[in-house]
Amino acid sequence: MNHKFPTDTVAGMYKVAVASNFMFDSVRFDQQGFNWTLKEFDRYSSAFAYGLVESGYSQGDKVLLWCDQTHSAEILTAQMGAAKAGVSIVVFSEKDS
Repeated sequence: MNHKFPTDTVAGMYKVAVASNFMFDSVRFDQQGFNWTLKEFDRYSSAFAYGLVESGYSQGDKVLLWCDQTHSAEILTAQMGAAKAGVSIVVFSEKDS
């Protein structure tokens, strides 16, 4: 099986899981009221990764994420997307000054 991501990375391990279990629910976002399958989460996080790359981000760059507890789907998608793009994540909490 040919993978874009090395299988010893988070993104690579996730791609292997998606390929064999794509219809299983992978995450529940209670505050937002929905579930995502492995395939859905893969699609959305890949879209974020492509957006980063198309915006000029490259491996080793850093992106700042603002963590709002009511938007956990967006934060999780951004974190996986950044990992797929090879971008480091800097998290900023709404409670930080």
